[in-house]
Amino acid sequence: AHAAAVTIDDGVRFAEPIQVVHLTVPDEIGTHLVQSRARTTIDLGDDAHLIVIEIHGSVDGPTSSTLTHASTTIRLGERAELAHYRLQSDAPGATRIGHTDIDQGPASVLRMTSVVVGGEIPRNAIEVLLGGPDARTELMGIDVAVDQQRHDTVVSVQHAASRCSSSQRFTGVVDDRGRGSFSGE
Repeated sequence: AHAAAVTIDDGVRFAEPIQVVHLTVPDEIGTHLVQSRARTTIDLGDDAHLIVIEIHGSVDGPTSSTLTHASTTIRLGERAELAHYRLQSDAPGATRIGHTDIDQGPASVLRMTSVVVGGEIPRNAIEVLLGGPDARTELMGIDVAVDQQRHDTVVSVQHAASRCSSSQRFTGVVDDRGRGSFSGE
């Protein structure tokens, strides 16, 4: 299992982005399915500001494939602001099942951009809880599916407090015999 934790105290503001990289590598012989778990936790205190670039990838092996379960948990304190960029670029035989769970406090702001390329079957679920008044989330993404790739994205945003706002803008590019699906609520 690969794990990364980013915890930012109250009032701390980073000008430079923090980069988190999860890389799945097939076995040397190339005959077995390699399974891995990639976990990222991002926790911002009240009035904290941060930019995170989270990269998920896999390396192509001779004949093997990889299966990765990736989870990202984000918690934003009151008035916290996070710009989160997630890039997923996998080898042709890779399967990646991803889940991002976001819990936003009062007046917090999340701007997330997700880019998915490569892989045989990348699946991503994004769940947002706007749990405090005036919380705001902006979700954007692009999926590029070529050959016989099957890309799936599921987004759920729950407005659990007053005066919250959310926006979603996702684009899918499908070529050849690729398939893509998107579900948002």
